[in-house]
Amino acid sequence: YKVFNEKFVKNESNLEELKILIKPYILRRTKKEAAGEMPEKYEKKILVNMPKEQKDVYDACVKEIQDKINREK
Repeated sequence: YKVFNEKFVKNESNLEELKILIKPYILRRTKKEAAGEMPEKYEKKILVNMPKEQKDVYDACVKEIQDKINREK
């Protein structure tokens, strides 16, 4: 980690060397390029109830955001 950090993280001039080193292991394609190989998108919404503690935190966050919006009006 230390050697990697010194060579590539702290020294940005070596980024091209890093790209060359990892290129054989990286496969990056756009959605358009891979469209023929991908299955149809499938979406399924599953509603679940939050535990009370989580719901309390969620409600407090919503109230805080709503209060902030109302103050800015």
